[in-house]
Order: sequence, then C-alpha cells, then structure tokens
Amino acid sequence: MEFAYRTKELLPESSILWVSASTRQRFEQDYITIAKGLKLPGYNDPETHYLSLVKQSLEKPELGKWIMIIDNADDLSFFRTNKDQGGGANNISNCEHGFFEYIPGGPYGLVLYTTRNKVDALQLAGEEKIIQVTEMDDESLKSLLRSKIGSESQQEDDWLDLIRSLQRVPLAIVQAASFIRQKSWPVSKYLRYFGEKNEDISTKFLLHDFKDKTRDKTVSNSIFKTWMITVQQLEAQHPRAADLLWMMAFVNHQSIPRSLLIDRSFIQKTFDEHTSKAAPNLGEEEATPKARLAMEYDLDEAIGVLRAYSFINILSTKQGEDYAIHRLVQLFSRYWLKDHRQTFLIWESRMLAAVLREFPKKEYENWTKCAQLLPHVQGFVDSPYVSMLPALDLGSLLTVVSTYLRMKGQFFLAEEYINLAIKRLDKDLGQDDAATLEAKGCLALIWRDTDRLDEAERLLRFLIKTSIEVVGKEDLATTQINMNLGSVLRRQKKYDEAISLSRKCVSEFEKQKGPESTRTIESKMSLATTLGGTGQQAEALQLQKQVAKVLERRYDEDHPRLLTLQHDLAVTLNLVGSVKEALALSQHVFSRTLEIYGPEHPRTANIEFNLALSLDNEGKHEQAERHFRRVLNYRQQVHVGDNLNTIQCLRCLAICLQHQGQYENARYYMDLALEKISADPTDVDNMRWKINVDLARLEGEAARGQLWGTNLRTITDPTVSVATYAAASYAGSASCVMS
Repeated sequence: MEFAYRTKELLPESSILWVSASTRQRFEQDYITIAKGLKLPGYNDPETHYLSLVKQSLEKPELGKWIMIIDNADDLSFFRTNKDQGGGANNISNCEHGFFEYIPGGPYGLVLYTTRNKVDALQLAGEEKIIQVTEMDDESLKSLLRSKIGSESQQEDDWLDLIRSLQRVPLAIVQAASFIRQKSWPVSKYLRYFGEKNEDISTKFLLHDFKDKTRDKTVSNSIFKTWMITVQQLEAQHPRAADLLWMMAFVNHQSIPRSLLIDRSFIQKTFDEHTSKAAPNLGEEEATPKARLAMEYDLDEAIGVLRAYSFINILSTKQGEDYAIHRLVQLFSRYWLKDHRQTFLIWESRMLAAVLREFPKKEYENWTKCAQLLPHVQGFVDSPYVSMLPALDLGSLLTVVSTYLRMKGQFFLAEEYINLAIKRLDKDLGQDDAATLEAKGCLALIWRDTDRLDEAERLLRFLIKTSIEVVGKEDLATTQINMNLGSVLRRQKKYDEAISLSRKCVSEFEKQKGPESTRTIESKMSLATTLGGTGQQAEALQLQKQVAKVLERRYDEDHPRLLTLQHDLAVTLNLVGSVKEALALSQHVFSRTLEIYGPEHPRTANIEFNLALSLDNEGKHEQAERHFRRVLNYRQQVHVGDNLNTIQCLRCLAICLQHQGQYENARYYMDLALEKISADPTDVDNMRWKINVDLARLEGEAARGQLWGTNLRTITDPTVSVATYAAASYAGSASCVMS
C-alpha cells in the first residue's frame, strides 16, 4: 500500500504512519519520508541517522498519539540484529543493528504489523496480539467486484463462478475485473478462457497489471508478481517448504496424500548420518526408526511453514493427513518453475516417481488407496511435457492405474490409459521390453472383459511368442500370459486348448511359487471354471473345494477373490443338481458383490445372472424374472459388446417367462434372440440350435394351452434340461476377478 501519514493539524487525535517492510530500502526510505513529513529536528541534515531520529521522536510526548503500520512484514531477516543473523550476506548495509532496534515503543503509540506468515506474526507480536484476517464472504466479494467492474451491462449471474474460480482471493478478483473492463468482455468469456487447460492463457490473465490508487504505486498489482517476493523468501529461508510447494504443483490441488510428500532421499541421508555417527555395528533396524522420525519432523516443519503462508490447508481423513493447495498458488508454482527456474520437468518427473511409488498393485485391499491417488494421475497425462517425462515411470504408472480401472469396470478410461502407456513404452523402450509386454497384456485383458475375444486372442498369442523369446518358456511372465489366453479361449468355447493351457499353468505355478500361492490359486480357479463348462463337473468341484479351504483361511468373507470362487462353485453346484445349496451361495455372493462393485459392474451382472438361474431352477420364477431383466438392461445399455451373452440372457428370460405360462412374451424374447444371432453370427450354430430347442419346448406348451398353432421351427430333441445347459453355457464366460 502507498505510504501515508497524518500530521496533528490534519488529525489531532493521532498520526498514522505507514511503513513498507517489503524490502530494506523501502523500510529506510519510508522512515526518511516520516522524518521529513513531520519536520523532525535535523531532518535536512544529510548526516542524520533517520532510523534513530524517528524512533526517538515518536517515543516523546511532543508528537502526541500515533499509529505506525508496518506493512508486508514477511521477511524477518532484516529485522534481526547482526548477532541474531550470525553475520554474512544477510546483514543490513545501512545500520549496525536489525530494524527491530528502530521500532518505536512507549505509551504514546501503537505498532501494527501486516504479514502473510503466522510464524512471523508470532515473533513480531505474540499469540495474544494476532488479528487473523478471515476470508471475505460471497456478498462482500460480489460488492468488491461490482465496485471494480463497473455497471456497463454486466450480468451478475456468473460473478459467483468467477469468485470461486479465483479461489476467493481479493487481489485476483480485482485484477480479473480490471482485465474484463479493459477488454469489454462479459464475465462468461473470461471464465471460458480461464477454465481452459491451457496454462499460458490462465497465466496471462494472472500476470495482467493494472492501476489501483489504493495500492502502493511501487508494487505490481499482478497477483503473480506480488507472490514472487514471497516465494523468493520461501526459497531462501525455508527450502524444504519450497520443495513441497513444487511437488504439489503437479497433482490435483485437493486431497494430496501425505505419503506423496515423503522425501525418500532424506530417509537415506539421515540413515547414513546415524550409521556414521553411531556405534559401528548400528544396524538398519535401529537406524531406520530414527531416520523416519527425523523425516516426519522435517516434513511437519515444512508443512507448518506452508500453512503459515496460507498456501495450503490440512484435511483430516481416516488414513491420516491430506493437504489441499490453493489452486492459484499451484498455477503460480508451475509458472515459476517453468519461466523462472527452468526446473518444471525435473519437479514433475520427481512427483511422477512419487505417485508411481505410492500407487499400489491390483489387490482388492489397496482399492481405497487407489481411489485416493487416481485424481492425481490425470495431470501427468495432460502435461505439456508428457512426451519428455521418463517413459518407464509414466508407462508403469498408467499400466497399474489401467489395471485398477479395469477391475472397477471403468473400461473406457482403462483402455485410454493403457494405450497411452503402450504408445510411449513402444517408442522409448521397444516392444520387447518387460514393461511394454506387461502393458499389452493389460490391454488384452480389457479386450477380454469387453468381449473383443478375437482381438484379445491374437494379442496374447503374439505376447506369448515374444515373451518366450525374451525371458523363456518357463518364466512366470510367460506362464501368466498363457493363463490369460486360457481364459479367453474358454469364452470362445475352445475348451480343449483352454484346458490344456490351464493345466500347464497350474503345474508351472505350483512348481515355482508353491501350491497355495496367489498365482497358483487363480490358475486352479480358472481351470475349474473351464472344466465345469465342458461337463467335467466332478473334477471342477474337487478343485473348487480345495481352493476354498485356502481362501477361507486367508481372506475375510467379503474378499472378492473368495466371492469369485463361491460364484464359480455355485455355477458348478447348479450343474450337478445341488440347487438349494447353489441358490443359498448365489444369494450371499450377489449381496456382497453388489456392495463392493455396485450395480453397474460386469462382475455384478455375471453373478446376478447366475442367481437368476438358481432361482428359476428352484421354481422361484418371478424373482428370477426380475433379476434376468436387470441383467438384460445392463447388457443392452451399459456393457460394451458382449452380444453372445446378451443373446443368452434373452433366451433364459424367455425360458423363465415360459415357466410362468407367459408364452407370448416368451416367444417375443426368443425371436429377439434369433434376430441378434442374424446380426452377429458369432457362434451361430451352437446358439441357434439351443434357441430352436427352446422354441420346440415352447411350441409344445403353447399348443397344449391352445394359444397358437404348430407353425414354430423345431429340433427333434426337446428333452435337454434347459436350465442345466443355460448354466453350462454361461459358466464358460465366468472369470477370475483378480486376473
């Protein structure tokens, strides 16, 4: 703000004296101005020490009451004495002591400091004397905007959006109002450009300088230029806090997990210090807790500094502390690193490595943390330097994120991320690199789960060939790809090859990882599902019960891996005629799956379909119909592809309606199924045969009910158990959820 003062003639009650503490030079110059304005004794003498003159004069009664406002006291280094500073480059050039020595005291006046930093405020005035300036409310900010933007046909509908976009910062709002008025823009146009991902445009708006008679004429009115002084002080006095600010610039500005900000190099450095200073035999077990405690203290101290500057807020969560950074501060940080430090890519790469380090692998237990970290991934995809980020880190992060999204049923975003990963890894590391092969394997599973089975099969066969050439036929990576191919072949009804592959995978995983390893268990579950779909229910049931003992011992009852096994077991029980047991198991699995995955996940639809079959087998046809219709709605409106399973759902719904005597409705869904077969000839012969069997049965019942004539197409063997082969057909599409 501009320096101002009042003499006793203008304001007899008190003099108001304004001193800027933004720089040493401004502080001294304002003292000189006070001395001359008040015509203090000796003010014309060039030998006068103005700092001492002003202090001594204000502590005498002759000048009466006064208030001194020391504005922008954000750098206390030049307030301290030489002794406090320890000498060196920070010493004050124009006085022997720190400026604290020249702050007037006594009974005649009052000193008021303004500062952005609460820590500085505590040192300047003490806790009981701090006045916290609170955030302006919406109406006050709208009033400020109205006073600055003028009344030239501006609509106020968008004003609140502008205030929120600018994070309620008064200077930013006044700056925006100046820009809008100069350009004669409506607020909506400003918001349109400011809301774009193009940071150059947003930065241009926030660098806009303007005239404001209420502010210090020597200080820029641009909010970014105003913050430059603060950031320079932060870098000089609190480098660790500045580091945190730069790291926070590259993730979502809300809910930043504490774990992302931990400096692993600091742990190692502290560990090295402990091992060198402590006893020679000090081991890692003893040193690590000390290093971790030092690291936590270092982080908390830096967080405290950023909070003191009001750059961040702390958010309490069940997992601990998260942080939110002011969006404009984040935008400024990116601008500062790019245009002033040329270290944008260095810090972005460092934060990318931190997110990769913290993003957990595919296990269900980690899904909460995955969901927490997911919003922080998109920034790297949208980065202007995405092509320059480390290929391995970026590709690996997008691969693990894509795997998580696939398991959550978000196939579109999962495929978008994995395609970006493959493009980058192929280009920089080559198609034979392990990370590239892993990413392409992830893409094949997305294609499998969205029923692009032929594409998935071709890609997996290519990956097997490449993996054998790179790491060998018996490597676990090759075996995993073989297992995934087996699950695709099962869905394609290529049972002989699927069973052969699955048996080899079980044998290889048992040999290398043990009989109860996760990979061995998953391969046994996959084999059992394939066996069940080919009429080998006895072996399938034996395998599933063997696996169940391991999973029940290892996981709680709601774990998806156990629920998957129970779902597959229910299918097998249906096939062997244990209808009541299958129904009870299906109801339990469906209720738990609905809570875990939600109603619009393909896993939920698979399990609900099996539940409907169990209900229909048990004679609970109305309940079965409701579930069949929900699955059909999902198949038709939500799920990508999957025409064959949609046809199967139509067919089973028709059979369920037939069981209730609704022959016309049943015939409608049978005809609809045949139409879909004509549109997509996948597995035509097998499915058409089954539907014609259904039509023959329907014709017989309808004829007996005298609802229509005998003009339906028939096959000569209508005696097949419809519910049994419906379950068998659908069992072929079941898959291990964690694969």
